[in-house]
Amino acid sequence: MEKLENLNLKQDINFLENPLWIPMQISNEEGFLWNDRDGYVYRAGYRAPDKIDAMLLFYLLLKSQKDNYKQTLKLSSYEILKACGFTDAPWYYERLEESLKRWLSVAIEFKGTFYDGKEYHSIGFHILNDYKIRKEDKQIFVIFNENFLLKIQESNFFKYINFQQYKAIKRPIAL
Repeated sequence: MEKLENLNLKQDINFLENPLWIPMQISNEEGFLWNDRDGYVYRAGYRAPDKIDAMLLFYLLLKSQKDNYKQTLKLSSYEILKACGFTDAPWYYERLEESLKRWLSVAIEFKGTFYDGKEYHSIGFHILNDYKIRKEDKQIFVIFNENFLLKIQESNFFKYINFQQYKAIKRPIAL
């Protein structure tokens, strides 16, 4: 596994100013809907992602970014858990699968509020299109939504997040 000490994750400001995950457990298996008055709509058809899910997503995004924003990733469950600072306890393998299920159900919509550095747009997309976990070797296959990745890759309105510093922050609200 590669070292991640100096790796920074590019993130579009729109995804930093509007939540991709929820810092508190306020949803159940029936989903979660949040609208702000400016036109941002967040739908989770299952449980809303939390801090653990954000950590796992950021690692997957970092891997995609390092490979020229590759849409399809193949990784071992162990690599993902270790890179995110989790142990290889059975609970974390189950939680990793739960996380993929959560991200698969998230849909985001900007009603005239997605800023590309020049103008505002109305757009909507999911985070993940698909995932698969091969049980025999715990290989994970993830397919990101192309529009989600493009919004980050082509962004002129972004910040870099140091992955090591991000995962060191313990309180979800601080993130």
